[in-house]
Amino acid sequence: MKKKDIILLVVLLVIAGGSFLAYWLMSGEVSENGKVVVEVEGKTYGTYSLYKNQTVIIPGRHGDSVLKIEDGYAKMESAGCPDQICVNHLEIHNKNDMIICLPNEIIVEVTEGEQAKTDAIVQ
Repeated sequence: MKKKDIILLVVLLVIAGGSFLAYWLMSGEVSENGKVVVEVEGKTYGTYSLYKNQTVIIPGRHGDSVLKIEDGYAKMESAGCPDQICVNHLEIHNKNDMIICLPNEIIVEVTEGEQAKTDAIVQ
């Protein structure tokens, strides 16, 4: 490797590291007033704070689902549905993030808080 190759490699690594750092710093964080709304069969089941650690039991057609809210994030911990897609979904915390369980007709949506600072294409 020549000296110019090494310089190019270092510059590329600095750019990649800077890009990662910028994305990490701008990845939407919610404010302390974040709320999660749970709907079952099109009707509001409950509204919960993202900053009150709690476990919510949600009745559904195929059995109960368990929503865990902890440290500003919401995650479906278990569900009675056969496909378990909602359980395998990432935890949510940005405004308009959703977890949807079609078999149980459950929608969990973050309705209050900060909007993600990156758009859907970047995410």
